[in-house]
Amino acid sequence: MRGSAAAVEISRQLGVSAEIAELERDFLVRGMEPDEFAVRARELWAELTEAQVAAAFEGAPWLSGIEEVWADIRSRGEYCAVISLSPDFFVERLLAWGAHAAHGSRWPAVPFLEPGGAGGDLERGRESEDH
Repeated sequence: MRGSAAAVEISRQLGVSAEIAELERDFLVRGMEPDEFAVRARELWAELTEAQVAAAFEGAPWLSGIEEVWADIRSRGEYCAVISLSPDFFVERLLAWGAHAAHGSRWPAVPFLEPGGAGGDLERGRESEDH
């Protein structure tokens, strides 16, 4: 993604852009830990829906041609993977674009039905069936 981040795009859908900008500053400049960022973002996104995640993903400023690059990689029998600090529920959408694996920070499923924070430990991700 160019010039943005999943958290920014998701927050735009919820009308909390100023709040996420402050969290991003805390993370980038003030050294906030990823797990604290995730817990605070989860609070901002308490009402997040699957439709808003889809809109955030579809409206994000993705690098042009990424699907074609991944198709070329796959056509040669090679593999491509994405590893990101972004929420897994966002990153895993890249599997449909041709990534063999997409790993993001662990988050509860959307909508958030259980109280508590998000993971942030990069342990969870999904892989395509033909990896």
